[in-house]
Amino acid sequence: MAPKSLKYLFNICSFLAITPCYEQKVTFLRKVYSVLLMIFITTCVGVSNSYRQFYGSSMYLRVVTSILMEMVLLLFCYHTTMAVVFFKREQWQQLMKNLKIIIKALSDDRAISRAASAAIFALTVTLASEIFSFCVWSEAFGMIVHIQQFNVYYLEFYMFLSCNIFLCFILSLLLSSYKQLRRALLQDLFLPLKNVEYSMRFLKKTVDIFNDIFEWPIALIIAFSVVHMVHEFDYIIIVISTKTYNVGKEMAADLLLVLLIFSGTTGLIVMCDLILMEAEKILDLCGDLRRDYVKNPLQKRRFDDINQLILENFPKFSGARFFGISRSTILRILETVTTFIIISIQFRTSMINQ
Repeated sequence: MAPKSLKYLFNICSFLAITPCYEQKVTFLRKVYSVLLMIFITTCVGVSNSYRQFYGSSMYLRVVTSILMEMVLLLFCYHTTMAVVFFKREQWQQLMKNLKIIIKALSDDRAISRAASAAIFALTVTLASEIFSFCVWSEAFGMIVHIQQFNVYYLEFYMFLSCNIFLCFILSLLLSSYKQLRRALLQDLFLPLKNVEYSMRFLKKTVDIFNDIFEWPIALIIAFSVVHMVHEFDYIIIVISTKTYNVGKEMAADLLLVLLIFSGTTGLIVMCDLILMEAEKILDLCGDLRRDYVKNPLQKRRFDDINQLILENFPKFSGARFFGISRSTILRILETVTTFIIISIQFRTSMINQ
């Protein structure tokens, strides 16, 4: 029996068209809901763009980043909303089947409930932050004008952050399963090879399904995070260079959203990396057991087989197969953002000098 908080989390994500419900398969009504939602979002994006007049007076970098943000966010919503109900339906059903097996094997409803509750709390904080940002900018530009220009942006943004939080929750279940396997090896130094083989193959298959469904959303999450941070830090540079110091609330609202995006993306990358680290610990543990406890040649050969099996079923995460995901991805994000900020500062300095 799944914890109630887990079902609540899936219901929230289902309402946002990120996933189907926990207990239900993809229905015809769910498909219709996804299509209607994307028609609504696309229409609103077109309407809001027709009201935006600030591009003409903006610097080229802000024009480019604004367009890229809109494109990436809309593409993300399309893929996330449509994939699990049309193109990746079988993969999603298999992933849910595997996750239910993992939840049953973990047999720790309290831990799962805490993780789901933490995800729901993160969704609540995200919603409150978006409401704060909306109120600040509505006060600055006027409620009607702001709604006209950003009528659906906050919905897209919330879907983006909610999907990020949901992915972190799924990864936390996978991480717990890898930790459980390592604990089992520690408790029983000579755990049957079939048990280890089944667990590693099962987890690797689950990770592969996860990658198949979410590799594009992960790539788009990272891409949007980079573009959004460049866009917002460029705005801060404009404020500082023009000495416009009466926009404290606006800067605070933007920095809050930057913090949410960066922390969410960093959390997603860290969760992937923790799973890789846990698999490495399992591999190291088997190597230590072979070296320190095994004297029989047949048993050594058995541990060699286990090590080879772990290597063959080592988890890997990627962003649409363009790049692997590990801790170094965070450094590459910061490096890219820093490079663009330096270019922006140099460009604005040269414009001022002219």
